[in-house]
Amino acid sequence: MNIVQLVIHSDAIKHFNVEGESLVSLCEKQIHLTKTPSTPKFATPHISATLTDDDIANVEIAIVDSIGNEYGRLFINDGEKVGLVNEGYKRLIKLSEAIQKALTPKSIISRKAIETEIFNWVKERYSKNMPTLIEFIIPMLEEKVMDLEIWVPIGQLQIQEEIILGKICLKPIDDEVINYWQKSFLRGEDSAYKAKYFEDRLRRPLLGWTASVFHVLAEPIAAQEMALYETERALSMFRLFTPSAVTPKLNSYIAIMGSENIETITTIGFEKGELISITKEKSDTLQRPIAIESSLIARARQGGLDIISSLLCKANLTKFEENILDSLMLYSNATKEKDLASKIIYILAALENMFLKNETESIQQNLAERIAIFSGKNLVERKKIIKNIRTIYSLRSAFLHHAHSIHDYDELEKFMQISYVVLISLVPLHAKYLSSQELIAEIDDVKLS
Repeated sequence: MNIVQLVIHSDAIKHFNVEGESLVSLCEKQIHLTKTPSTPKFATPHISATLTDDDIANVEIAIVDSIGNEYGRLFINDGEKVGLVNEGYKRLIKLSEAIQKALTPKSIISRKAIETEIFNWVKERYSKNMPTLIEFIIPMLEEKVMDLEIWVPIGQLQIQEEIILGKICLKPIDDEVINYWQKSFLRGEDSAYKAKYFEDRLRRPLLGWTASVFHVLAEPIAAQEMALYETERALSMFRLFTPSAVTPKLNSYIAIMGSENIETITTIGFEKGELISITKEKSDTLQRPIAIESSLIARARQGGLDIISSLLCKANLTKFEENILDSLMLYSNATKEKDLASKIIYILAALENMFLKNETESIQQNLAERIAIFSGKNLVERKKIIKNIRTIYSLRSAFLHHAHSIHDYDELEKFMQISYVVLISLVPLHAKYLSSQELIAEIDDVKLS
Protein backbone atom coordinates (compact mmCIF):
# COMPACT_ATOMS: atom_id res chain seq x y z
CA MET A 1 0.00 0.00 0.00
CA ASN A 2 1.31 3.44 -0.93
CA ILE A 3 2.15 5.72 1.99
CA VAL A 4 0.62 8.85 0.40
CA GLN A 5 -2.30 9.58 -1.86
CA LEU A 6 -1.73 12.21 -4.52
CA VAL A 7 -4.73 14.36 -5.41
CA ILE A 8 -5.47 16.64 -8.39
CA HIS A 9 -8.65 18.67 -8.88
CA SER A 10 -11.06 17.01 -11.33
CA ASP A 11 -11.09 20.00 -13.73
CA ALA A 12 -7.31 19.96 -13.88
CA ILE A 13 -7.32 16.21 -14.56
CA LYS A 14 -9.44 16.72 -17.68
CA HIS A 15 -7.13 19.44 -18.95
CA PHE A 16 -3.98 17.40 -18.28
CA ASN A 17 -5.40 14.34 -20.06
CA VAL A 18 -6.14 16.45 -23.15
CA GLU A 19 -2.61 17.87 -23.04
CA GLY A 20 -1.24 14.36 -22.78
CA GLU A 21 -3.00 13.30 -25.97
CA SER A 22 -1.65 16.39 -27.73
CA LEU A 23 1.89 15.35 -26.75
CA VAL A 24 1.37 12.01 -28.48
CA SER A 25 0.33 13.82 -31.66
CA LEU A 26 3.51 15.93 -31.46
CA CYS A 27 5.81 12.90 -31.50
CA GLU A 28 8.19 13.04 -34.49
CA LYS A 29 10.35 10.48 -36.23
CA GLN A 30 14.00 11.47 -36.27
CA ILE A 31 15.76 10.12 -39.37
CA HIS A 32 18.99 12.14 -39.34
CA LEU A 33 19.56 12.74 -35.67
CA THR A 34 23.32 13.09 -35.52
CA LYS A 35 26.19 13.96 -37.81
CA THR A 36 29.23 11.75 -38.24
CA PRO A 37 31.82 13.19 -35.87
CA SER A 38 34.98 14.64 -37.39
CA THR A 39 38.41 13.24 -36.56
CA PRO A 40 39.40 14.47 -33.07
CA LYS A 41 42.23 16.98 -32.96
CA PHE A 42 42.66 16.94 -29.19
CA ALA A 43 44.49 14.64 -26.79
CA THR A 44 42.33 11.64 -25.92
CA PRO A 45 41.20 11.72 -22.26
CA HIS A 46 41.40 8.70 -19.99
CA ILE A 47 38.55 6.21 -20.64
CA SER A 48 37.29 4.67 -17.40
CA ALA A 49 34.88 2.13 -18.95
CA THR A 50 33.35 1.06 -22.26
CA LEU A 51 29.70 0.06 -22.70
CA THR A 52 28.58 -2.61 -25.16
CA ASP A 53 25.15 -3.33 -26.64
CA ASP A 54 24.64 -5.96 -23.93
CA ASP A 55 24.95 -3.25 -21.27
CA ILE A 56 22.12 -1.16 -22.73
CA ALA A 57 18.39 -1.89 -22.62
CA ASN A 58 15.17 0.14 -23.04
CA VAL A 59 17.06 2.92 -24.78
CA GLU A 60 15.87 6.48 -24.35
CA ILE A 61 17.82 9.35 -25.88
CA ALA A 62 18.14 12.89 -24.62
CA ILE A 63 18.99 15.49 -27.27
CA VAL A 64 21.15 18.41 -26.13
CA ASP A 65 22.49 21.48 -27.89
CA SER A 66 26.10 22.67 -28.06
CA ILE A 67 26.01 24.13 -24.53
CA GLY A 68 24.30 21.18 -22.91
CA ASN A 69 20.67 22.34 -22.86
CA GLU A 70 18.25 19.46 -23.40
CA TYR A 71 15.72 20.08 -26.15
CA GLY A 72 14.29 16.65 -26.86
CA ARG A 73 13.63 13.11 -25.63
CA LEU A 74 13.41 10.11 -27.93
CA PHE A 75 12.54 6.42 -27.68
CA ILE A 76 12.95 3.51 -30.09
CA ASN A 77 9.79 2.29 -31.81
CA ASP A 78 10.09 -0.51 -34.42
CA GLY A 79 13.75 0.37 -34.89
CA GLU A 80 13.05 4.07 -35.45
CA LYS A 81 13.89 7.03 -33.23
CA VAL A 82 10.66 8.79 -32.22
CA GLY A 83 9.96 11.45 -29.64
CA LEU A 84 9.36 15.01 -28.55
CA VAL A 85 11.74 17.63 -29.94
CA ASN A 86 11.83 21.43 -29.71
CA GLU A 87 8.20 22.61 -29.33
CA GLY A 88 7.02 19.14 -28.34
CA TYR A 89 9.66 18.92 -25.64
CA LYS A 90 8.79 22.41 -24.36
CA ARG A 91 5.16 21.27 -24.07
CA LEU A 92 6.32 18.22 -22.08
CA ILE A 93 8.23 20.42 -19.62
CA LYS A 94 5.33 22.85 -19.31
CA LEU A 95 2.86 20.03 -18.61
CA SER A 96 5.22 18.51 -16.04
CA GLU A 97 5.45 21.84 -14.20
CA ALA A 98 1.67 22.33 -14.28
CA ILE A 99 1.01 18.87 -12.86
CA GLN A 100 3.62 19.41 -10.14
CA LYS A 101 1.87 22.63 -9.06
CA ALA A 102 -1.54 20.93 -9.10
CA LEU A 103 -0.51 17.95 -6.97
CA THR A 104 -1.45 17.69 -3.31
CA PRO A 105 0.51 17.21 -1.03
CA LYS A 106 2.88 19.88 -2.34
CA SER A 107 6.61 19.60 -3.01
CA ILE A 108 6.98 15.84 -2.48
CA ILE A 109 7.24 14.97 -6.21
CA SER A 110 9.96 16.46 -8.42
CA ARG A 111 9.29 17.89 -11.86
CA LYS A 112 11.82 15.47 -13.28
CA ALA A 113 9.95 12.45 -11.91
CA ILE A 114 6.69 13.73 -13.38
CA GLU A 115 8.37 14.40 -16.73
CA THR A 116 9.75 10.85 -16.79
CA GLU A 117 6.36 9.25 -16.10
CA ILE A 118 4.60 11.45 -18.68
CA PHE A 119 7.22 10.46 -21.25
CA ASN A 120 6.80 6.78 -20.33
CA TRP A 121 3.07 7.15 -20.94
CA VAL A 122 3.66 8.93 -24.28
CA LYS A 123 6.04 6.16 -25.34
CA GLU A 124 3.43 3.47 -24.62
CA ARG A 125 0.49 5.50 -25.91
CA TYR A 126 2.28 6.12 -29.22
CA SER A 127 1.75 2.52 -30.32
CA LYS A 128 -1.20 1.22 -28.29
CA ASN A 129 -4.25 2.10 -26.25
CA MET A 130 -3.53 3.20 -22.71
CA PRO A 131 -5.35 4.54 -19.65
CA THR A 132 -5.58 8.32 -19.53
CA LEU A 133 -2.40 10.20 -18.66
CA ILE A 134 -3.32 11.05 -15.06
CA GLU A 135 -4.79 7.61 -14.43
CA PHE A 136 -1.46 6.15 -15.52
CA ILE A 137 1.07 8.45 -13.82
CA ILE A 138 -0.54 8.99 -10.39
CA PRO A 139 -0.06 5.37 -9.16
CA MET A 140 3.47 5.41 -10.56
CA LEU A 141 4.32 8.59 -8.68
CA GLU A 142 2.68 7.38 -5.46
CA GLU A 143 4.85 4.28 -5.53
CA LYS A 144 7.96 6.47 -5.65
CA VAL A 145 7.19 8.27 -2.37
CA MET A 146 9.31 6.95 0.50
CA ASP A 147 10.17 7.78 4.09
CA LEU A 148 13.70 9.02 3.41
CA GLU A 149 16.67 10.29 5.36
CA ILE A 150 19.08 12.21 3.14
CA TRP A 151 22.67 12.80 4.28
CA VAL A 152 24.56 15.63 2.58
CA PRO A 153 28.30 15.68 3.41
CA ILE A 154 29.68 19.11 4.32
CA GLY A 155 33.26 20.07 3.50
CA GLN A 156 35.69 22.05 5.66
CA LEU A 157 33.61 21.77 8.84
CA GLN A 158 34.14 19.65 11.94
CA ILE A 159 31.78 19.66 14.91
CA GLN A 160 31.70 17.82 18.23
CA GLU A 161 27.99 17.13 18.52
CA GLU A 162 24.69 17.39 16.65
CA ILE A 163 23.35 20.85 15.83
CA ILE A 164 19.73 21.46 14.86
CA LEU A 165 19.62 24.32 12.37
CA GLY A 166 16.36 25.03 10.59
CA LYS A 167 14.96 21.87 9.03
CA ILE A 168 18.24 19.97 9.03
CA CYS A 169 20.51 18.46 11.65
CA LEU A 170 24.28 18.80 11.37
CA LYS A 171 25.97 15.60 12.55
CA PRO A 172 29.63 14.60 12.87
CA ILE A 173 30.58 11.68 10.62
CA ASP A 174 32.47 9.57 13.16
CA ASP A 175 33.52 5.90 13.25
CA GLU A 176 30.13 4.86 14.61
CA VAL A 177 28.32 6.43 11.65
CA ILE A 178 30.76 5.04 9.07
CA ASN A 179 30.67 1.53 10.57
CA TYR A 180 26.86 1.56 10.50
CA TRP A 181 26.93 2.56 6.84
CA GLN A 182 29.46 -0.14 6.06
CA LYS A 183 27.33 -2.83 7.70
CA SER A 184 24.31 -1.70 5.67
CA PHE A 185 26.33 -1.46 2.45
CA LEU A 186 27.98 -4.87 2.64
CA ARG A 187 24.88 -6.66 4.04
CA GLY A 188 26.83 -9.67 5.18
CA GLU A 189 28.69 -10.06 1.89
CA ASP A 190 32.43 -10.57 2.07
CA SER A 191 33.10 -8.82 -1.21
CA ALA A 192 36.61 -7.43 -1.58
CA TYR A 193 35.47 -5.14 -4.41
CA LYS A 194 32.56 -3.68 -2.39
CA ALA A 195 34.73 -3.29 0.70
CA LYS A 196 37.38 -1.38 -1.27
CA TYR A 197 34.70 0.72 -2.96
CA PHE A 198 33.29 1.65 0.45
CA GLU A 199 36.74 2.57 1.79
CA ASP A 200 37.61 4.71 -1.25
CA ARG A 201 34.26 6.42 -1.75
CA LEU A 202 32.92 6.81 1.78
CA ARG A 203 35.24 6.11 4.71
CA ARG A 204 38.37 7.92 3.54
CA PRO A 205 36.80 11.08 2.08
CA LEU A 206 34.07 11.53 4.73
CA LEU A 207 35.36 10.32 8.10
CA GLY A 208 35.81 13.23 10.49
CA TRP A 209 33.75 15.73 8.52
CA THR A 210 30.13 16.79 9.00
CA ALA A 211 26.85 15.91 7.30
CA SER A 212 23.52 17.65 7.01
CA VAL A 213 20.73 15.17 7.74
CA PHE A 214 17.25 15.82 6.37
CA HIS A 215 14.20 13.61 6.97
CA VAL A 216 11.24 13.78 4.61
CA LEU A 217 8.38 11.80 3.08
CA ALA A 218 8.90 12.31 -0.65
CA GLU A 219 9.93 10.90 -4.00
CA PRO A 220 13.75 10.45 -4.07
CA ILE A 221 14.62 13.25 -6.52
CA ALA A 222 12.35 15.70 -4.69
CA ALA A 223 13.83 14.58 -1.36
CA GLN A 224 17.33 15.26 -2.65
CA GLU A 225 16.31 18.68 -4.00
CA MET A 226 14.74 19.64 -0.66
CA ALA A 227 17.73 18.35 1.31
CA LEU A 228 20.15 20.41 -0.79
CA TYR A 229 17.96 23.52 -0.55
CA GLU A 230 17.56 23.32 3.23
CA THR A 231 21.24 22.51 3.67
CA GLU A 232 22.28 25.56 1.64
CA ARG A 233 19.99 27.80 3.73
CA ALA A 234 21.28 26.38 7.00
CA LEU A 235 24.94 26.66 6.02
CA SER A 236 24.40 30.26 4.94
CA MET A 237 23.31 31.05 8.49
CA PHE A 238 26.01 28.93 10.07
CA ARG A 239 28.77 30.80 8.23
CA LEU A 240 27.65 33.99 9.98
CA PHE A 241 29.01 32.59 13.24
CA THR A 242 32.52 31.90 11.92
CA PRO A 243 35.55 34.27 11.84
CA SER A 244 35.09 34.98 8.11
CA ALA A 245 31.94 36.98 8.96
CA VAL A 246 34.00 39.84 10.42
CA THR A 247 37.46 39.42 8.90
CA PRO A 248 38.03 40.59 5.29
CA LYS A 249 41.12 38.43 4.70
CA LEU A 250 39.37 35.21 5.74
CA ASN A 251 37.03 33.32 3.44
CA SER A 252 34.62 30.59 4.48
CA TYR A 253 34.84 27.31 2.58
CA ILE A 254 32.09 25.63 4.57
CA ALA A 255 29.83 24.25 1.86
CA ILE A 256 28.24 21.09 0.50
CA MET A 257 31.16 18.77 -0.19
CA GLY A 258 32.33 19.19 -3.75
CA SER A 259 31.29 22.84 -3.95
CA GLU A 260 33.79 24.34 -1.49
CA ASN A 261 35.60 26.19 -4.30
CA ILE A 262 39.07 25.69 -2.82
CA GLU A 263 41.37 26.79 -5.62
CA THR A 264 44.51 24.72 -6.12
CA ILE A 265 47.41 25.17 -8.50
CA THR A 266 49.40 22.26 -9.92
CA THR A 267 52.90 22.63 -11.36
CA ILE A 268 55.11 19.90 -12.88
CA GLY A 269 58.87 20.47 -12.90
CA PHE A 270 61.49 18.98 -15.23
CA GLU A 271 65.29 19.13 -15.30
CA LYS A 272 67.05 18.04 -18.48
CA GLY A 273 63.92 16.19 -19.58
CA GLU A 274 63.55 14.31 -16.27
CA LEU A 275 60.44 14.82 -14.14
CA ILE A 276 61.66 16.00 -10.75
CA SER A 277 58.63 17.50 -9.00
CA ILE A 278 54.86 17.63 -8.85
CA THR A 279 53.39 20.26 -6.55
CA LYS A 280 49.78 21.03 -5.73
CA GLU A 281 49.17 24.07 -3.57
CA LYS A 282 46.15 26.01 -2.36
CA SER A 283 45.96 29.51 -3.78
CA ASP A 284 44.49 30.78 -0.49
CA THR A 285 47.31 30.32 2.01
CA LEU A 286 45.01 31.23 4.94
CA GLN A 287 42.51 28.49 4.13
CA ARG A 288 41.94 26.06 7.01
CA PRO A 289 39.10 23.66 7.88
CA ILE A 290 36.87 25.04 10.64
CA ALA A 291 36.63 22.96 13.82
CA ILE A 292 33.92 24.35 16.07
CA GLU A 293 33.76 23.29 19.71
CA SER A 294 30.43 22.80 21.47
CA SER A 295 31.10 25.82 23.71
CA LEU A 296 31.26 28.07 20.64
CA ILE A 297 27.98 26.65 19.35
CA ALA A 298 26.37 27.41 22.72
CA ARG A 299 27.47 31.04 22.43
CA ALA A 300 26.21 31.23 18.86
CA ARG A 301 22.81 29.98 19.97
CA GLN A 302 22.61 32.71 22.56
CA GLY A 303 23.80 35.21 19.97
CA GLY A 304 20.90 34.60 17.60
CA LEU A 305 21.45 31.19 15.98
CA ASP A 306 18.47 29.62 17.77
CA ILE A 307 16.13 32.40 16.64
CA ILE A 308 17.44 32.12 13.08
CA SER A 309 16.90 28.36 13.22
CA SER A 310 13.27 28.86 14.23
CA LEU A 311 12.74 31.38 11.40
CA LEU A 312 14.10 28.84 8.88
CA CYS A 313 11.34 26.46 10.03
CA LYS A 314 8.52 29.01 10.20
CA ALA A 315 5.80 28.48 7.60
CA ASN A 316 4.37 32.00 7.38
CA LEU A 317 7.04 34.64 7.81
CA THR A 318 6.21 38.31 8.15
CA LYS A 319 7.72 40.66 5.57
CA PHE A 320 10.18 41.85 8.19
CA GLU A 321 11.28 38.30 8.98
CA GLU A 322 11.70 37.56 5.28
CA ASN A 323 13.88 40.65 4.91
CA ILE A 324 16.02 39.62 7.88
CA LEU A 325 16.68 36.17 6.39
CA ASP A 326 17.32 37.63 2.93
CA SER A 327 19.82 40.13 4.32
CA LEU A 328 21.59 37.52 6.42
CA MET A 329 21.93 35.29 3.36
CA LEU A 330 23.35 38.19 1.32
CA TYR A 331 25.85 38.89 4.08
CA SER A 332 26.75 35.19 4.22
CA ASN A 333 27.60 35.31 0.51
CA ALA A 334 30.25 37.89 1.39
CA THR A 335 31.99 35.37 3.68
CA LYS A 336 32.68 33.15 0.64
CA GLU A 337 34.01 35.89 -1.62
CA LYS A 338 37.77 36.24 -2.10
CA ASP A 339 37.43 39.56 -3.91
CA LEU A 340 37.04 42.49 -1.51
CA ALA A 341 34.84 44.47 -3.89
CA SER A 342 32.41 41.54 -4.06
CA LYS A 343 32.31 41.39 -0.27
CA ILE A 344 31.39 45.08 -0.15
CA ILE A 345 28.67 44.70 -2.78
CA TYR A 346 27.00 41.83 -0.93
CA ILE A 347 27.15 43.54 2.47
CA LEU A 348 25.81 46.85 1.18
CA ALA A 349 22.96 44.98 -0.54
CA ALA A 350 22.14 43.29 2.77
CA LEU A 351 22.02 46.64 4.59
CA GLU A 352 20.10 48.45 1.86
CA ASN A 353 17.49 45.70 1.95
CA MET A 354 16.76 46.53 5.60
CA PHE A 355 17.34 50.28 5.88
CA LEU A 356 16.12 51.88 2.67
CA LYS A 357 12.50 52.85 1.97
CA ASN A 358 12.82 52.64 -1.80
CA GLU A 359 15.23 53.08 -4.70
CA THR A 360 14.43 56.77 -5.23
CA GLU A 361 15.66 58.16 -1.91
CA SER A 362 19.26 59.20 -1.28
CA ILE A 363 20.91 55.84 -0.68
CA GLN A 364 24.27 56.68 0.88
CA GLN A 365 23.10 59.43 3.23
CA ASN A 366 19.97 57.68 4.50
CA LEU A 367 21.65 54.30 4.93
CA ALA A 368 24.60 55.76 6.84
CA GLU A 369 22.44 57.91 9.12
CA ARG A 370 19.90 55.17 9.88
CA ILE A 371 22.57 52.61 10.72
CA ALA A 372 24.38 55.18 12.89
CA ILE A 373 21.20 55.95 14.82
CA PHE A 374 20.27 52.28 15.12
CA SER A 375 23.63 51.06 16.40
CA GLY A 376 25.66 54.06 17.60
CA LYS A 377 25.67 54.60 21.35
CA ASN A 378 26.62 58.28 21.28
CA LEU A 379 27.31 61.16 18.90
CA VAL A 380 31.01 60.39 18.49
CA GLU A 381 30.32 56.75 17.64
CA ARG A 382 27.55 57.68 15.21
CA LYS A 383 29.84 60.10 13.34
CA LYS A 384 32.47 57.35 13.00
CA ILE A 385 29.86 54.95 11.58
CA ILE A 386 28.68 57.52 9.03
CA LYS A 387 32.25 58.29 7.99
CA ASN A 388 33.08 54.59 7.59
CA ILE A 389 30.02 53.84 5.46
CA ARG A 390 30.73 56.80 3.20
CA THR A 391 34.30 55.58 2.77
CA ILE A 392 33.04 52.13 1.81
CA TYR A 393 30.67 53.62 -0.78
CA SER A 394 33.63 55.56 -2.22
CA LEU A 395 35.66 52.35 -2.45
CA ARG A 396 32.79 50.60 -4.18
CA SER A 397 32.34 53.48 -6.62
CA ALA A 398 36.06 53.52 -7.42
CA PHE A 399 35.91 49.82 -8.21
CA LEU A 400 32.68 49.86 -10.23
CA HIS A 401 33.34 53.02 -12.23
CA HIS A 402 37.13 53.18 -12.44
CA ALA A 403 38.21 49.54 -11.88
CA HIS A 404 40.35 50.54 -8.87
CA SER A 405 41.39 47.60 -6.71
CA ILE A 406 40.40 47.65 -3.04
CA HIS A 407 43.22 47.35 -0.53
CA ASP A 408 41.90 49.26 2.50
CA TYR A 409 41.56 46.30 4.85
CA ASP A 410 41.24 48.45 7.97
CA GLU A 411 38.19 50.37 6.77
CA LEU A 412 36.62 47.21 5.37
CA GLU A 413 37.16 45.36 8.64
CA LYS A 414 35.49 48.20 10.56
CA PHE A 415 32.64 48.14 8.06
CA MET A 416 32.18 44.37 8.36
CA GLN A 417 32.10 44.60 12.14
CA ILE A 418 29.56 47.44 12.07
CA SER A 419 27.37 45.68 9.51
CA TYR A 420 27.55 42.34 11.30
CA VAL A 421 26.48 43.81 14.63
CA VAL A 422 23.63 45.70 12.96
CA LEU A 423 22.20 42.66 11.15
CA ILE A 424 22.59 40.28 14.10
CA SER A 425 20.94 42.91 16.33
CA LEU A 426 17.85 42.78 14.10
CA VAL A 427 17.34 39.06 14.73
CA PRO A 428 15.82 39.33 18.26
CA LEU A 429 13.59 42.17 16.95
CA HIS A 430 11.95 39.90 14.32
CA ALA A 431 8.57 39.91 16.12
CA LYS A 432 8.57 43.66 16.91
CA TYR A 433 7.96 44.89 13.35
CA LEU A 434 5.83 43.61 10.50
CA SER A 435 7.99 45.22 7.83
CA SER A 436 11.24 47.11 7.38
CA GLN A 437 9.20 50.23 6.76
CA GLU A 438 8.09 50.22 10.41
CA LEU A 439 11.70 49.97 11.57
CA ILE A 440 12.77 52.78 9.22
CA ALA A 441 9.91 55.02 10.38
CA GLU A 442 10.94 54.55 14.01
CA ILE A 443 14.59 55.39 13.22
CA ASP A 444 13.59 58.48 11.20
CA ASP A 445 11.45 59.69 14.12
CA VAL A 446 14.49 59.45 16.39
CA LYS A 447 16.57 61.36 13.82
CA LEU A 448 14.01 64.17 13.63
CA SER A 449 13.67 64.37 17.41
